[in-house]
Amino acid sequence: MVDGSTDAIVELFNEDALMSFLRPFVLQATAEFPEVLASLRARLPVDDGPIGVLGGSLGGAVALRILTNTGISVFAGAIVNGAIRVRSVVDLFPGDYTYDTESEKAADSLDFVAKAGTVAARAPLLVVSGELDHPALRADDPPPTADPLAIAVTTTDREREPEWTTRRDHIPDPGARDRRASGSPDHERLSRRGSPDAGDRPDN
Repeated sequence: MVDGSTDAIVELFNEDALMSFLRPFVLQATAEFPEVLASLRARLPVDDGPIGVLGGSLGGAVALRILTNTGISVFAGAIVNGAIRVRSVVDLFPGDYTYDTESEKAADSLDFVAKAGTVAARAPLLVVSGELDHPALRADDPPPTADPLAIAVTTTDREREPEWTTRRDHIPDPGARDRRASGSPDHERLSRRGSPDAGDRPDN
């Protein structure tokens, strides 16, 4: 924001959506993260143990890059409607983007499906996609055997090969709220996922 306006952002992505805007955003945020984390730890009553990372939209690419390109200790990660492949985000901007050697390399470096093994070896990751999120972002998926953008990258044993675990629990449409309130099977399924003993205690 410059003088309370997004004009400077618009100027950057009109100049070159990938090389002037998307890539610098992700790289700068990742580079600044260790110092920001240290500052937060100095100011807040938290220890220096592993952290959780959460990113939404382009922030999802930042969270994923923290997992793949830093040594920061992370116990778990989650991304919501995240930029898993930067090429899909580039396609959201007007006009046809022309890649050259440098931009192809930059796009490859921000393709986190290709780095799924690295992510899985670092920490469990939950990828969340809503039914109304952009189709191009939801379409980014792991190898063809898995469901589109409904994946949790998990590894239960550090000695084993990482694997994709598919999940189809998308964020429901707005009308699902009434179904949940009525105690429908959908509500029962959603409220019990994520913990083996969740069915033994009342829903929150």
